[in-house]
Parts: sequence; structure tokens; C-alpha cells
Amino acid sequence: MPDMLRNLQERVNKWKTSLLRTQEDLFSHWFVRMRENPPLSNQYLNRRLIFLIDIVLVATSMLVIFGALYSLDLKKYSLTEYAWIFSIQCFTYALAFYFFRTYQGVVRHSTFYDLINIFMASTLAFVLLNVIDSVYQSVYNEKLFIFQVIFVNYLAIILALVFFRIMVKYFFDRLYWGRPSVEVKRVLIAGTNSSAVNLAQGLLAEKPARFHPIGFLTGMTNTQETRILNRSIYTTELQVLKNLKEEGLEAIIVMPQRLSFGELTYFTDLCLEADLYIYKYGLIEGEEMKGGASSNVQRFKIEDLLGREPISIANEKNAREFNDKTIMVTGAAGSIGSEIVRQLLHYQPSRLILVDQAETPLANLKLELDNEDTAPEMVYLVENVCNRREMEAIVQQYEPKIIFHAAAYKHVPMMEMQPAKAIINNVEGSMVLADLAMKYEMEKMVFISTDKAVNPANVMGASKRIAECYMQLLQNILNGRSKTQFITTRFGNVLGSNGSVIPIFTKQIEQGGPVTITHPDIIRYFMTIEEACQLVLEACTMGKGGQILIFDMGKPVKILDLAKKMIHLNGLVPGKDIDIEITGLRPGEKMYEELINDSAKVVPSHHPKIMILSDSEPPGNGKLMLKIKQLVNLCETATPEQLVAGMKDVIPEFVSENSAFGDVAAKAVGELVAEAGER
Repeated sequence: MPDMLRNLQERVNKWKTSLLRTQEDLFSHWFVRMRENPPLSNQYLNRRLIFLIDIVLVATSMLVIFGALYSLDLKKYSLTEYAWIFSIQCFTYALAFYFFRTYQGVVRHSTFYDLINIFMASTLAFVLLNVIDSVYQSVYNEKLFIFQVIFVNYLAIILALVFFRIMVKYFFDRLYWGRPSVEVKRVLIAGTNSSAVNLAQGLLAEKPARFHPIGFLTGMTNTQETRILNRSIYTTELQVLKNLKEEGLEAIIVMPQRLSFGELTYFTDLCLEADLYIYKYGLIEGEEMKGGASSNVQRFKIEDLLGREPISIANEKNAREFNDKTIMVTGAAGSIGSEIVRQLLHYQPSRLILVDQAETPLANLKLELDNEDTAPEMVYLVENVCNRREMEAIVQQYEPKIIFHAAAYKHVPMMEMQPAKAIINNVEGSMVLADLAMKYEMEKMVFISTDKAVNPANVMGASKRIAECYMQLLQNILNGRSKTQFITTRFGNVLGSNGSVIPIFTKQIEQGGPVTITHPDIIRYFMTIEEACQLVLEACTMGKGGQILIFDMGKPVKILDLAKKMIHLNGLVPGKDIDIEITGLRPGEKMYEELINDSAKVVPSHHPKIMILSDSEPPGNGKLMLKIKQLVNLCETATPEQLVAGMKDVIPEFVSENSAFGDVAAKAVGELVAEAGER
């Protein structure tokens, strides 16, 4: 018998334990569902229900006030009289609420405008009640209401309606939604102007939230006791930010359009030094917001930190230059060529001929441009610019008036290993197009050169400098006998272009590092693709035949600093999360790039970002032209060393650096031709 009782008790205990666990599981499941998908989270109260709640609040306020003021003297009204007075007041307030549509706002998102609406509606009801009382008194010679009573009712009703909305907002903002989750970033907003305040209000109003503003950041020092939106204002001191980071600060949001470049640089350097994320609010004044405030908050890109001020372009002149013309772009599928095409579309040419030997990128560009509603006639040609016969057939068929020649081999280490390829593509290809432009009397040919053509230290740079010389020699030979103008544009590295360090660094960071840099002291000039191509079009409009136009590249950037900033902008710490590895200079790579050589001079143009290189004409027109043609012909038979020796003869300033051709001396092209003939 005791054993049976013991077994029964054990079973009961198991049932109790199982029941408790079931209850806990059910409660936990309900709690999780409430947090992940809370009731009414995506629903708003019906307008009729809000209207009814407001009337109930009016009635409750009136009953409380009547009860408080007439608790000792309420019997002087009969029940019928009291119901009549009560009904008139409720109906009057309902009429005022309907007139001002106080019930149409979403209560949880009530704003100052909604409170003003309530005040106006209540004031209208108060005035109407006084009018009704005056009319009643004139007819029956007695007052219907007591002024003090309806005035106190008026104040109490306003307080009740406002309190109701405040409590609903508090419920959703604090009790219902809870504190910001761990996914919400705690941020400071740079600035204390109206735009910064509006951004903070927008972020605070978002549900679910992406950012949680904890305060504002300013350069002023007398803001310790000042608050905005009940949030502190902090000074731009490194130690202040480090202290806030220890307390949970994760990022700073800046508005680049409100800051000078110096201020923007200061804020970003401060963030990077404090190991904070930095975001930008991209919406400019007058632009329509799409989505919530956080949808316009974006991660900073390295392009935003280069200090390139917006450029001014003479769009009317460009429109006259390019409108209703047939224009050819070579290398059209590349980063520079494709952007030139996109920008030309704004000026409504009659036809664009897009030439590139890379089939897939050209097909991708076609898919992109096929969606353009106002695109001119587009001709896509897979062709090598070195094929003189095919290129002449294209020119004869379509009769272009302007050529933008962007096709080139540009990877320095690759061309250092294959000088023949550099000469054929970069020199011969340019010669083919220039000869056709002259033969068919095109208006202009714009040649896209590079800063590596200045005092070239590698094969690629030397090949581009030889092409520059050919353009100038051809212009001199024409000497007014042809209307074709040959214009050369020279600029440095372009962010995001094929072969640029930016995509390489980005991929290395995504893969967890290391980020590889050839030398800790190496520097480069940078500009964005959009800016470079804008200036190319401007150069075409303003340039004259034989000129080399140099773009203002701003200040040089140390590649090591660039890599560190890119790592920081991805929320990582250099040397800790991502290693930086020094690999050594690559073949033909220079430590410092330059836009002009020491002996050259520049003169300003009418555009502040374009300079004209003076005294740049190569010496010895006839002989140099012959040397260039002979050098191109040698590519089929000469060795790489002979080709480099010939390039150094054509371009005396070409000195190989960090290259296998460092010991190769210049040798007369004529001698190389003779040697080839003997073989």
C-alpha cells in the first residue's frame, strides 16, 4: 500500500512538472511572438473609434467637473435639464471635432500639428457654447450655462485629449515597443541646425528603428547645459567620443551638403580615430524623401573623403557642341568610355557609335542603355581599333564628327611584361583613329591620356606619351589644311575604374584581408569617374588643336592612408581586424605620379579645373613621326628589350624604374630597323 501511494505521488509530481513546463513554454512562445510581431504593430485604430473615444473623454471630463463644482448644489437642476445641458455640450464638441478632423491622425504618431488641431476644435466648441448661451438668454431671459463651468470644462477637455494621445505615444514608444534592440545603432548627429533636428525627429519616429540618436555633435564649447529633443549636445573632442563609445556610441551621421570639405574631413578623421562608424544623410534640400529618414542614411564611401568640390560645366556650350551629331566612343564598355557615353546622352546627339573589343562588357552596356527613353540611335560594334580596314569601313558608313578615344591597355605591370602589346594597342590604335579623323575631316578627336605619360617610368606610360606626340605632330603637319582638331586630356587615377586600387581594396576587405600596398610612402592623385568624364566633355568643347589639357586633380593621396580609411569605413580596425601588408613596388611602378614635367609650364583656361600645357610640342616633326611609325612596325619582329630601347629613343625622358628594363639604354630606331632587316 505505501508503495502504491508513493508511485501515485511520483506520477502526480511528474504531471505537475510537465504542466508547469507546458505553461512556461506557452508563455515563452507567446512572449516571443508578441516581441517579434506585436498586435496592432501594423494596424491603426479606426477613425470612428478615435472619434468615439474623444467624445467619451469629453463626456467624462464634463461629468468630473460638474461633480466637483456642483457637488453641494447639483439638485437645482432636474435630471431632464442636466441631461439636456450635457447633450448640447457633447454635440457641440463632436461638431467641432468633425469640422477640424481631429480623429484622422494616427494617435501613436501624434505631432504638434495634431495638438494644435485639438486646441482649435475645443476653442471652436467653447465659442459655440457661449453663442448658444447668449441666444438662449435673449429668448428665455435666463442663462443656459454658467461661463465659469464651460470654461473649466474647456480646459479639462483639452488636457484630457492631449493626455490621451501622449499616453498612447508613450505606450508604443516605451512600454509596447520596449527599449531599442541590439540591432539599433546608437548615433550622434553632426550639427545642431534645423536639418539635424529634423533628421533626429525622423529617426526617433521610425518603428522599427534603425538608428537611435543619443545626442548632437557640435564644434561649439558652451553647450554643456543645452539640450535638443531632450538629448545632450557634445563637443567635437576625441576624448569625448571615446568616452561615449565606451558607453555604447557606435556611429556619427553627417550631412555632407551642409559641411565644407574641411569640416567634413575633420568629422570623418575624428570618427576614424575614435573607431566609430560614419554615415551620411544623403537627402538634399528640396528633394522628396523616399521611405523613412533612415532610408536616406547611407554608409560613407571613400569617394566622399577626397575633397573634390562639385564642378561647374558649361552645359549650353556642350549642348551646342554635341547636339544632333554622330559621335564615336572607343573603349566604350570601359569605366571611362561608358561614363562618357552616359553623359553624352544628356546632350542629345543624333547617333552614338560604341566600339569595344570586349564583347560581354559591351553587351552589358547595351542592356543598360536600352532602358533609356530618350536615347539616340545606338550602334554597338565589337571591334579592335588597331584594325585599320574595319575602322575605316565604320567611319565611312556612319560618318562620325567627333571621336572620344578611350580604348587603351592601362595595367602597368601587364604592359611591362609585353611592350609589343602596349605599342600596338596604345600607339598604333591611336594612330589609326587619328589618321582616319584627318582623312575624313572630322571636327575633333579627343585622346584620353594619363599622368603616367609624364616622365614615364614604365612601358604603359611611355606608350601613352608616344601617342600624345603623334597627335601633336599630326596637328602640326596639318597646319590649317584640315579642320580636324586633336585634343589630348591628361589626368590621374579614377576611383572605381578597372584596375583602380579601390575595387581591389574593397574585395580584399570583404575577404578578411590582408590589404596589400606596394609601398608605405606611395602617393597618387584621384578623381571620380563622373568628374573626369565631365571634364573630358568640357575639354572637347573648349580645346584647340594640338593642345594637352591637364585636369586639376586636387591634393595627392597617400595610398596607406586611403587603405586605413577604407578599413575604418567598413567598421573594422586596421592591424586588428584587417592586416595591411607591404608587398613592394610592382614592375614599372612609380612612387609619385605627376601631371607635368619639371620643364613644362601650364597656363589657366577659362575653366578653373582645366589647365593648358604650354611649350609641349615634341621636337623634330618629320623625323619623330617616322620613328614612331618604324617603332610600330618593329612590334612583329623585335624583342621586348629592343622595343623598350626604341621607345627610349622616341621619348628620351623615359627611364625604367623597378623594371627588368632598367639597364636597357636608348637605341636609335633606325638601327633597330636595320637589325631587323638583317635578321
